[in-house]
Amino acid sequence: QDIAWLMQPRARADGAASGGGSDNGCEGGRLGVGFTSVPPEWGYFPSKNDRLTAAQLSAKGIPPYSAATAEFALYNAHASALRALGAEVAPPQPRSFHGVSVPLGPAVIFSPCFAPCMSALARKLGSPQRLSVSRKSALLVTGRHIRIDELRLDGSLEISVADGASLHIRSLVVQNEGWRFEDLSPTVLEDDRCPEVLQMRGYTLRREQARQVAVTTPGHHEMDHGELVLVSRTAVSFCDGAADLTDEAPPQTSSAAPRGDGGRLSFGGALEGQTPPPARAAWCSSALSLQPGAELRVPLVLPVPSLVRYEVQLLDASRSSLGLQPSLVLSLQ
Repeated sequence: QDIAWLMQPRARADGAASGGGSDNGCEGGRLGVGFTSVPPEWGYFPSKNDRLTAAQLSAKGIPPYSAATAEFALYNAHASALRALGAEVAPPQPRSFHGVSVPLGPAVIFSPCFAPCMSALARKLGSPQRLSVSRKSALLVTGRHIRIDELRLDGSLEISVADGASLHIRSLVVQNEGWRFEDLSPTVLEDDRCPEVLQMRGYTLRREQARQVAVTTPGHHEMDHGELVLVSRTAVSFCDGAADLTDEAPPQTSSAAPRGDGGRLSFGGALEGQTPPPARAAWCSSALSLQPGAELRVPLVLPVPSLVRYEVQLLDASRSSLGLQPSLVLSLQ
């Protein structure tokens, strides 16, 4: 709204006379001024007012432009981008935190490396119509090479993929308690020990439950029906350009062990949420050193009481068709 005032007076007058400026430059001594428009949820949401001032402005029906409105505007902008592409995303509902009205809906955050613009986001979604996000949900996606075909989210989900790795989510259903935004009491806000960031917002985030999908091993990974596997030593690009990322990251030894099912490799770690663990899985490390009598703890979260049997063995590199170095393998049944 202010850029027109930076123009020379004659340019402003010429632009107004031409109905917004159909000319794209100087023509006959006249400078055309043009403009464009975007949906309001992608507009101007600065964080420039303190919480008390924002509450006063909100009561008058004036945009409060505070820390709270800026934060929820970011969530809403990313959620609206999904809707624009055809995904089923619950709309936000008005919510007041200490007098500051905000649009409370799904908290969706896409890192710039994942989707810096709409065209990049469209390439990362195989079929947006197969994505649904409920109002209570939170979705955080970080990583450049991620593709999502089908996702049913009713809770909180964090997806992160390291450089040199790629992830193709073919189908995933997540349902958990999720996260909640809760008001902070006046007593807490007035306490000197209350962090300034919470005083600015007037609320806090209660993280009840979340499903985490973290890919740190180089290579291409796939997730189907909630099971994550490493399928190739070479990561795949879901952006325009080369089909693999062999030159993006230095070669590293994979931490996956052979599974013996057509070349697919198992990928272990903490298992959380409603998805039960696979019948057989493997966790291993090629950079593990244990002293005699040393103890190794493996994170394992099961949704129901289960009987787990661990088997430890030393792989011989000469017997491995994948050329793995000798490593300690932990398998569960």
